[in-house]
Amino acid sequence: MSKGIIMRELMEVEDMIQVQKLEELVWGMNPVPYHQTFTAVKNGGIMLGAYKSTTLAGFLYSFPGFHEEKGTYLYSHMLGIHPEHRRGGLGEKLKQYQRELALKKGYRLITWTFDPLESVNAYLNLTKLRAIGGRYMENYYGNLDDSLNRGLPSDRFLAEWHIDSPHAESHASVKADTNNGRLLLDTRINSDGFAVPVETSAAEEGKTAVCYLVAIPDNFQVIKKEDSSLAAEWRMITGKLFSSLISSGYAAESVIKEQQHNRCLYVFKKREQLNLTAGGG
Repeated sequence: MSKGIIMRELMEVEDMIQVQKLEELVWGMNPVPYHQTFTAVKNGGIMLGAYKSTTLAGFLYSFPGFHEEKGTYLYSHMLGIHPEHRRGGLGEKLKQYQRELALKKGYRLITWTFDPLESVNAYLNLTKLRAIGGRYMENYYGNLDDSLNRGLPSDRFLAEWHIDSPHAESHASVKADTNNGRLLLDTRINSDGFAVPVETSAAEEGKTAVCYLVAIPDNFQVIKKEDSSLAAEWRMITGKLFSSLISSGYAAESVIKEQQHNRCLYVFKKREQLNLTAGGG
């Protein structure tokens, strides 16, 4: 739980060394060198720490980026939460604090990557924070060997958080989306209780609807451990559909939980329909 948590911006070498220890605990791999994170925060980056008493319960690391068309933005690279403090909303609190500080520093866009099949992260990023999934990248990091990613291509969504836009302040219209959305990927439950992907006839049609829905499992890490072939099938089918939608001008706008079906639904809408610029213009 996040009760009694104090958050602050981290700026000193000692802070970065403490973050390294939590990195190793969360991902089971070598941490980012502390001299790199220290240099980043001294040059426009942001490292946030969330403390329970003197214990680091979570951190969020980001650094400046630049794109020829987008200009300068903040790239949010790592969000790590101690296992004892997960499921308490701490990740969302860190992200909202990041947004507050980023706006003060002059940023208007924050980006990061996330695994499209990790439903908890997708729900946080799109439905709660109101970022969008604006780009799909196949095997982005190559073959990762950490405990969460080992064994599958590292496909990722690029999240775009337009932090001063009306969209970032809006709420997902769940009821309207489920009523009006065109379902591209359905599911059935197999004998092990896992959601299995089932493509619908709409998957082969031209992309002209106002809204599309794509199902993902709500327990992808469990599926990876228990049925690697099913995990690979989920990666292949969703990757094809996500790429097709984005190339047709759609973006992942929100995620809907459907616990009775052991799944979540991505909601895709035309990017041009979303209010992503300051003032809605």
